[in-house]
Amino acid sequence: FTGREVSLEAVLASACLPSLRHAVKIGRQHYWDGGFSANPALLPLIEAGAADDTLIVRLAPLRAPDLPTKAAEIRGHMNRMIFTQPFRKEVEMLEQGRRLAKPLFTWSGSLSGRLKRHRFHMVDADRYTDKLGQNSAMSPDWDMLVYLHGGGRKAMSAWLGRHRRQIGRRATVDLSALVL
Repeated sequence: FTGREVSLEAVLASACLPSLRHAVKIGRQHYWDGGFSANPALLPLIEAGAADDTLIVRLAPLRAPDLPTKAAEIRGHMNRMIFTQPFRKEVEMLEQGRRLAKPLFTWSGSLSGRLKRHRFHMVDADRYTDKLGQNSAMSPDWDMLVYLHGGGRKAMSAWLGRHRRQIGRRATVDLSALVL
């Protein structure tokens, strides 16, 4: 969804976990995702060329802290893999595009030019989400939302304290190091 298509329904559809809620109907189409296939769509943001910086707010760890051995831990690890795989694939594609972009043929208005100069930043919520149970995303409640809201504000404030001056100047995260 872009521009005027972005609505409350579009946001709900994007965040809709199919195992918890019915699909969201917009016009004649039904939508659901919840991170299964299209989250986050980084390339369209770069392609649109509206900004040279992208801030990613990472809610799920990219790697399991420990080797899962119990059924619930393995299930949690599988869910994490499912939710982070689209992000990993998109970063791999972006990094490959950056490597293949030839400096001589890269002008600022081209996609390869925007891709080469694009800066990524990442706010990490591990400090707050690591404390949550394996299935916390499947049973959201008001106390959880309040906790996450407060944690998000603290994490963003700390991130801005460290990186505010780099925005618009240089990337503050090496995405390829995180996922490759």
